[in-house]
Amino acid sequence: MNAFTAGVIALSVVFSGYATEVFRGAIAAVPAGQTEAAMSLGLNAWQRWLLVVGPQLLRLALPAYGNLCISLFKDTALVSIVGLTDVMRVAFVGAGSMRAPLGLRPRFT
Repeated sequence: MNAFTAGVIALSVVFSGYATEVFRGAIAAVPAGQTEAAMSLGLNAWQRWLLVVGPQLLRLALPAYGNLCISLFKDTALVSIVGLTDVMRVAFVGAGSMRAPLGLRPRFT
């Protein structure tokens, strides 16, 4: 597995856990009276979620989810660093085999 794939998988797992917690908290923040009022109107479960809980959930979750997206964007720099260390290691090994930095050939005068 290359560094990019490992970085994508790691960031996906971490981000999905945080996003799940954000949406769980937003669902818990919707007052129970809203659902009870929708039930008293005769709405079924899908209608309650789509028309009552869903819009309130999005309003409550959007700021925290936006922060998570910004954090994910900043954490992608870590994936590039992992790739950079691989590139620098290859360059170091290449320079060591030629006994010259930056791939320059030594001059024999």
